[in-house]
Amino acid sequence: MSQEKAFISESLLRREVPKTSIEYLEKELIEDISTFSDQERGLILRKTGGENLKHDERRQYDLAVNRWWKEKYGFSFDEKAARDEVLMRKHAPAKENQEKKDLQMQLLSAVEEGDENKISQLKEKYVATYPDQLEGIEALFGIRDFIRKQKEFKEGEKGGIWSLEERRERFRDFTEYQFLFTHFILLNSNDREFMNLFWRASFAIAERMGAVSEFNILRRALISQVAVFKIIDLLGKNPKLSHPDEDAFSAIDLWTEGGQALQIKGWREEVPAVIESNVVTFPAIETGGTQKSSLFNSAEHLKSKDIIFRAKISAYGKKIGRDITGYMLVVPYSKIDFITGEPAPELVEFFQKEIR
Repeated sequence: MSQEKAFISESLLRREVPKTSIEYLEKELIEDISTFSDQERGLILRKTGGENLKHDERRQYDLAVNRWWKEKYGFSFDEKAARDEVLMRKHAPAKENQEKKDLQMQLLSAVEEGDENKISQLKEKYVATYPDQLEGIEALFGIRDFIRKQKEFKEGEKGGIWSLEERRERFRDFTEYQFLFTHFILLNSNDREFMNLFWRASFAIAERMGAVSEFNILRRALISQVAVFKIIDLLGKNPKLSHPDEDAFSAIDLWTEGGQALQIKGWREEVPAVIESNVVTFPAIETGGTQKSSLFNSAEHLKSKDIIFRAKISAYGKKIGRDITGYMLVVPYSKIDFITGEPAPELVEFFQKEIR
């Protein structure tokens, strides 16, 4: 793909400061225009200039933009809420971001208190004021939808009412929620006060639904995934969240820049572990008595899960036409900050040694 800088008219560069995610997207496309082929550049300049593209041209434009976005930000362009949130956080004026945060904090407080009238008013105001920045709202109220659907699914499983196609659809639905939640936590994890209020509000929702157990399971899974994402990022391997289809049907949670597939497991043991080729690697520790027995039993359980993981990524590798190296990364819950997902330094050190 040619890297030569294309000519950009001064009128495009001198446009007024954008106010919507669409305008911020177009601004970034113009800034990164050199990364596209000559034909793609022409389509982008025409589209950002307000011209309607023909059907085939729009398809080519969409493919180019989708590829560019995933390479740049590590997740699918189709994830609109997450995409808009990234653009607005990156480009919106500081004053606007602070006003949005203040409104989010008011809404979270109202949710925690269960004040339905205030929730309705604040949600309506938020949607009207920030129509392109709804990931936070979707994440918060998505917790309620996710738990409700999980309970329905479990009841249906007991009654044997779900067909194979219905089960696949439900699993994909769940992984879409988890993608949204994980991305939201990653975006906000540097704001401990905000994330603490988010978790309190989410817990209040679950408690009113009689679903605290389901909420705790979800939180553990999300926090584990965020922690491993941060670890892989600190190791310089540029992690990317998997597409919901890959997570639901191929057991892949993250990808590294080098194309390695990662599955993440949290556990109650006090040490991390890596499984590659069905061999478990622990850190050099002394164990004795019940802890040694516990580790052995846990490791055997993970090996059985790893066999399923390898079968799935092998099938997925054949589907996309390449061999995939896979790792199952096991992180102790005790080594993760349960508010921000920040991993303990010793976790980073361990995985740095074990992931080649």
